[in-house]
Amino acid sequence: MALELSEGQQALIVDEAAAFAERVENPAIKEAYHRLRDEASAGALSDELDEACANMLELGLSSGRIRALHGAHAEMEATKLFRKTAKGRELDSQFEAANRMFSALAGHTVRKVTLSARGPGMYTLVVETEESRVVTNVGQNGVDVRSVEVAL
Repeated sequence: MALELSEGQQALIVDEAAAFAERVENPAIKEAYHRLRDEASAGALSDELDEACANMLELGLSSGRIRALHGAHAEMEATKLFRKTAKGRELDSQFEAANRMFSALAGHTVRKVTLSARGPGMYTLVVETEESRVVTNVGQNGVDVRSVEVAL
């Protein structure tokens, strides 16, 4: 299933893929970015390039490169496109699962919420109610519910 690109996404991927291809030395990776550029210029990306596209967008978004070079609108387009990749859908799925888990706390009185850094790009969110305590890790790889404690 080809991934259709908006005009903004098309221009962004063409520019970024060309830039990435110039900077990498590995011939196979260089070729993947050339193919990404060529397919983007035609308006759609094949499934074979999903991972290369996701990795490029992830790096460009997390580093701020896309916003700095192309502006806020391009950043929004890149985010929309990233969420359509397999990697983006997996990330969305993790957050949906965490949100479903947190919805079980609806109607409970929250006593304490703590957000702390465990390291660079790694955070822990703790939510305590009168009946429960939920510990969640959030980082570059998504969200992970570490523990749920319930008072019986």
